[in-house]
Amino acid sequence: MKKVIFISLVVFLTASAGALAAKESPEELLSKARAALDAGKWNDALKLYTKAITATKGSKGNEEAMWGKGLVFIRKGDYKAAKGFCKGFVNKNKKSPLAHCCLGYAQLVWKRSSLAMISFDEALAIDPGFSLALAGVGHAKLLAGQYKEAEEKFKEALGKNPQEIEALVGLAQLLISKGRSGEALELLEPVKDKFSGDPRFLFCLAKAKSKGGEAEATMQSAIAIRADWAEAYEALARILFNNGSYDKCMDAAQKALDLEADLTDAPKHLGMCQYKKDKFAEAVKTLEGVLVKVPNESEAQYYIGLAYDAQNDYAAAEEAYKAAMNMNTKWADPVVALGYLYYRTGKATSATSTMEKALKLNAASSLAHQILGDIFFERQQFQKARESYKSALKGDMIGADKQAIKDRLKEIDQEIGPESKAAEPKDKGKSQDKGKGQDKGKGQQKDKKK
Repeated sequence: MKKVIFISLVVFLTASAGALAAKESPEELLSKARAALDAGKWNDALKLYTKAITATKGSKGNEEAMWGKGLVFIRKGDYKAAKGFCKGFVNKNKKSPLAHCCLGYAQLVWKRSSLAMISFDEALAIDPGFSLALAGVGHAKLLAGQYKEAEEKFKEALGKNPQEIEALVGLAQLLISKGRSGEALELLEPVKDKFSGDPRFLFCLAKAKSKGGEAEATMQSAIAIRADWAEAYEALARILFNNGSYDKCMDAAQKALDLEADLTDAPKHLGMCQYKKDKFAEAVKTLEGVLVKVPNESEAQYYIGLAYDAQNDYAAAEEAYKAAMNMNTKWADPVVALGYLYYRTGKATSATSTMEKALKLNAASSLAHQILGDIFFERQQFQKARESYKSALKGDMIGADKQAIKDRLKEIDQEIGPESKAAEPKDKGKSQDKGKGQDKGKGQQKDKKK
């Protein structure tokens, strides 16, 4: 009997020792919770942060665990849960700037910038240099459309803490949205090793790169950390489009839509890549679906025009180009496309005025310069043609035919002599209101992103 009791005691003590050995430290719990948060595994992250809150009770790590749990609701986009939890956090820790930040970021989920500002101001009243709160003010200003003030606050936050992730991500997103990707890269590149495991940072870095093998690999790294991230697949589709990988672009866009059907950029990228793969009818259908969700999406409207143009439905293409022009009056691409359409359909006067309008928007458009050069050449206005062709060679060369331009310049030299001998224009013919209506080897107007 004693032997049985002894063996049972040994088993009990061994099991107890094993349980103690297996018990995770607060630091281990927090580390695992952060990894689950980054991976978008919301349920796992909530369980781990809840355990960490219990394990850190009465210690400095408790606030971090509380903030982490609130951040799960915030990243998940669950405003009701985030607000409720963060209010409780504030009630228990009224003098904690982190608690007030929790409630501020929760309000941002609900798109309430003014309410968020109240919480961030309370955090800053406790600690004027609290970088997370300063970054929160930046996000609130960004949400309110106050871009200059947002940029200033993000930079102020980084001045207090150069590694404040909310400021880095917020400022990078602002810069990218304003066409200042070069500045975003200057911001992110120096600290990329520090945040190589943060999917949000990698997402911004890839978007700032926008194209190339590094951009694709960086976005893939973000997806490797946080699988099933719809917005990352959506952004990857754009990078693949920019890289000319149209099949992979369609796959990424479709993956994004499978994960989240309400996305708008993903179907746009899908339609653009369908156009590139000569699936013109499919492209029109896909992009028209985008316009149902976002009626003023000029890039989708422009690609609808390109798809109709490629099918020789010139009336529909003209209508689509004009609609895109009205949606974004500062974008040259649909104007160039319309001018090119007019040229190819024998409307030289309309083509001329349209290309001149395009060049006011984008003086570097080689295609616009080349079409004007062709029109002037056909009218035998050789000096004007020469000037247009020379400008074309100095431009972006998008959609233009470099060899055709050089050949025309040689023909002009034969007609009126080399440039040094052509002090005065030698225009032989009168203006005509029609061109030859031929595609002179340049092919369909190439596109570029806004």
